Amino acid sequence: MVLKNLSNFRHVSSIPTKDFEKLKSETNLSRFSANKGSNNLVQKITKQISSPYLNLNFRGNTRDESIPMDNSFAISRNGFIVSGINSNVAFTGPDGVITYQKGFPDFFTLLGLGTRMYDPRVIYDVEQNRFIFMCLHGSESSNTFLCIAFSKTEDPNGEWNYYKIDGNPSGDNHWFDYPNVAISKNDLYISGLMRDSIADWNYSVLYQIQKKEGYDGNDLTWKYYNDLKDADQQPSFNIVPTPSSWNYLSDPGMYFVSNKPLGGNTYNLYYTTGSLNQNPSLVSLQMQGLDTKLAPDGRQLNTTNVLNTFDSRIWSTLYKDGIIHIGSHVMALNGDVGLFYGRINIAALKIDADILTIPGRDYGFPSFSAFNKKESDEEILVNYLVSGPDILPGQQQRVCSGTGENFDWSNPVTLKEGTSFVDVLPDNNERWGDYTTSCRRFFNDRIENWVTGCFGEQKSYGTWLGQYVNEEAFNTIPMGEFVATKTTAPKNTSIAFKDITQKNASKWQWSFEGGTPETSNIQNPIVEWKENGAYSVTLIVKNDLGVDTITKIDYIHVQDAVVKPIADFSIAKDTIFKDDMVKFTNLSSSNAVTYKWTFNQGSPGFSIEKDPIIRYPKLGSHLVSMTAANIAGTSTKIKQKAVTVISRFTPISEFSASATSVNIGADVVFSDISKGGPTGWLWTIEGGTPGTSILQNPIIKFNNAGVYSVTLQTGNEFGTSTTTKSGYISVGQVGVIEPDF
Repeated sequence: MVLKNLSNFRHVSSIPTKDFEKLKSETNLSRFSANKGSNNLVQKITKQISSPYLNLNFRGNTRDESIPMDNSFAISRNGFIVSGINSNVAFTGPDGVITYQKGFPDFFTLLGLGTRMYDPRVIYDVEQNRFIFMCLHGSESSNTFLCIAFSKTEDPNGEWNYYKIDGNPSGDNHWFDYPNVAISKNDLYISGLMRDSIADWNYSVLYQIQKKEGYDGNDLTWKYYNDLKDADQQPSFNIVPTPSSWNYLSDPGMYFVSNKPLGGNTYNLYYTTGSLNQNPSLVSLQMQGLDTKLAPDGRQLNTTNVLNTFDSRIWSTLYKDGIIHIGSHVMALNGDVGLFYGRINIAALKIDADILTIPGRDYGFPSFSAFNKKESDEEILVNYLVSGPDILPGQQQRVCSGTGENFDWSNPVTLKEGTSFVDVLPDNNERWGDYTTSCRRFFNDRIENWVTGCFGEQKSYGTWLGQYVNEEAFNTIPMGEFVATKTTAPKNTSIAFKDITQKNASKWQWSFEGGTPETSNIQNPIVEWKENGAYSVTLIVKNDLGVDTITKIDYIHVQDAVVKPIADFSIAKDTIFKDDMVKFTNLSSSNAVTYKWTFNQGSPGFSIEKDPIIRYPKLGSHLVSMTAANIAGTSTKIKQKAVTVISRFTPISEFSASATSVNIGADVVFSDISKGGPTGWLWTIEGGTPGTSILQNPIIKFNNAGVYSVTLQTGNEFGTSTTTKSGYISVGQVGVIEPDF
């Protein structure tokens, strides 16, 4: 299956597509006449600082035919990696071994949406120690959804809770695209662009979603901010939430930023006034800063094909210690694609910015993470794509330090050089990403950052992940690391541990909380756990540099295996008249999560409700099928000729009562048991309250003693029928009288 959506070939911008393409063409031509003094884009480098040190690195998700790559990933404290590209999601450890890789339709199979999923985003919640993964589905106003999954533990190989949210709550002729995500202490924020039927942007939106409900598997509560405006009350083209750079999350609200995507000196700052449960609102502010111009496209060696940079919107952000770091790509002084890096001082409402530009180099799609020992330190790891007329598309990283208007850059480190130019689309305008991701791993008091992006390979794209550490620390301590073959498993499962310390450890001391054995001094032990629970593992490694201790808290999750549900259901009536309603009762096992019903000739013909009620407008005997599903698989129950629909005929009235002798004030339930399929009822109940009813099965109260008659008249299109039962109900003292001896 080839994933295609309206954003594959041209990314949406703030002006109509034809106008933007013309403007972009003019920008590409203008790069040849760029010269010093043509604008005020100036690189301000005052000193060199140490480059990051590339340690572990390996291939990421495997691309199918989908474009663009849309690289996104996150890493947890224990080294679990969730990585997404535009067609699939993969789980790995720091050794690069893939433990799970599925296409989005398979990962989100419980949502029942099928294919047409794209635009992945991954977040690691550093406080709740869980992952959130999302992508989009559909590209029409009637079929647009946000698909969201919350992991139940830190281990992504375990279970998840799955949700879908309407991508068009306003119900107008628009669909949701280009998600940006971040989390606060309590909420998940997803912003996006609303596109019309011809794929042009019309307005921007924001969702604020309560996280805890997603982690707990309950129904989600969320708020929708529609048609966002900046401080000048002009439509905001896109707003980007600002994820936290450190090992805590913002509270109670969230900051957002946007700019003029075609360039300029106006920058917008927004914030929500509180958590979702505080009835928040969105506040807009504005400031002036460095004046920029629309970026030209990136160049490649050995081809005239260019790499599409689209516009110069803010592509990524980071919140750190009162400063918001923002990244983009713009026209540089000499006509190259320069890397724009801005710092917004929230308290001063002031932005300082720099353009990283080197002749003959085009930089695109930057992302940031904190690369320092303390939060107040200045170092930021900058991850970006690089290409040029004399090089192939690859991935690079630098460290940038400084405050205010001082931007001190390190020399670049190349994570992955391109091995081919990109030649995928039918014209010469190739997609270039469209994103990169940079993440900090807060573990063992280390400076450790991970990055991902794409590079040119076999005239297409590849994905590469890399770990960056502080070079001085790397050269002075062993920096122990390990992985396990399974991290979520049933009791009594043999789990093999592998030491992947990079610098020739000579001694190992393992401790396995609750495990058998509890300790080991071999390099790669095998352990079992007898009881369910979450267990920590500690490894002490030693080499010529010294000793390092690494503890992964709650690393092993031992739990009963999830088994497939057993599907079953019952039917209120198996023989009915034409156009009657039938209730189906779900009798599936309690571990079922979702249900899919098929009703041959029913109306509706399909349902995902647990206990649906279905109308049958056609005669005959009809099949009913129900599939129950959970994360382990599906089970289907099929009943041939489950419902038989017959024609109505002239009714033959008949009824019964729940009791015929009752106390004063008692209620009696009358049940219609007529033949022929009546569609109308008229009851006359002597002595009853009420005395008449048109319900099929009325409940009548008798307040006075006596003996009363009941009449039922039924009817349908073929005629009517009446039956009367005289002296049917006796009302008085009901009991047993004991006679005297």
